[in-house]
Amino acid sequence: MASDLLVEGALLDVDGARPGYALFRDGLLTETGSVGTASAGPGVRTVRGIVVPAPVNGHTHLGDAVATREPPHTPISEIVRPPNGYKFRLLQETPAAEKRRAMRAALDRMAREGVAATVDFREEGLPGVRMLRAAARGLPIRAVALGRPLRRPVERRELDALLEHSDGIGLSAIGEESREVRTIVSAACRAKGKWYALHASESNREDPEEYLDPRPDLLDLEQRMNWLSAGPYGNRAGDILLLPRACMNVPIEKRFYFAGITHYTWHGSACEQDGHVPFILAHPSETGAEMRSIMSDFGGDSPSERELTPLVRSLFPYPVQAQSAAARPTDGR
Repeated sequence: MASDLLVEGALLDVDGARPGYALFRDGLLTETGSVGTASAGPGVRTVRGIVVPAPVNGHTHLGDAVATREPPHTPISEIVRPPNGYKFRLLQETPAAEKRRAMRAALDRMAREGVAATVDFREEGLPGVRMLRAAARGLPIRAVALGRPLRRPVERRELDALLEHSDGIGLSAIGEESREVRTIVSAACRAKGKWYALHASESNREDPEEYLDPRPDLLDLEQRMNWLSAGPYGNRAGDILLLPRACMNVPIEKRFYFAGITHYTWHGSACEQDGHVPFILAHPSETGAEMRSIMSDFGGDSPSERELTPLVRSLFPYPVQAQSAAARPTDGR
């Protein structure tokens, strides 16, 4: 069947990397094993590749997707600090329906790129969690909602209601949340079997012992190190996290990027310069219209990153490695 696909090469999962194959039928993984032992019949398309589990985005602020303009050129603390930072004022001023649409668009984008789940730090209390649940309804992606209580000091009734509807609590950094608040929230999360998460500051470096007391649940160093040491090259593995930084008030050489569909950060940065990486196609003897015509076959103005390799290959239809010795030029080129 045309929908059947056999991928031979390597499999990568929690047990590490190993040679193998994966057989997909109608888009679903149905079989894995050693290379050359697949039960695939005639007509199955076979490709070389590496099969990995669908990724999980471990940190988003999907509510920030409502931002459509640059924030003011102020210190990062004045942009993201609760409760009156720029992003929180923007969330307060934006109608709920508009925020739901923006979050749903961001979730849909992740789902189309193959992301299985996202852990979202959802501000705005219980209404914020309900907003995310509504935005994710019906989409093929799991949205883990870490809510945040609005009132300080923490009110038990609000905290209990939030934990009833969320997957846990995600607090701001220890510069904004006292030890008392962190202790109350972490104890309530553990009593309910929910996650307790805490941001690390972007502009200040907190004392590790203070940050880890009480210890956030999403920080599992031993397990992460075990994963990193798996496979034949585990001793060379690195653990790299790429997130955008502080918009236009940080020199460009100090910013960090990572690309998703339309080269857009799923972290939900309010700053376009931190969330988009341009792809520029040019030719010294071709017109802009001709360049746009080429791009139209690969996603137009918003190509998926998965389209970039086919696009580049299409521009060089006769790669050197595919030529036979007899067909190669002999004039020194």
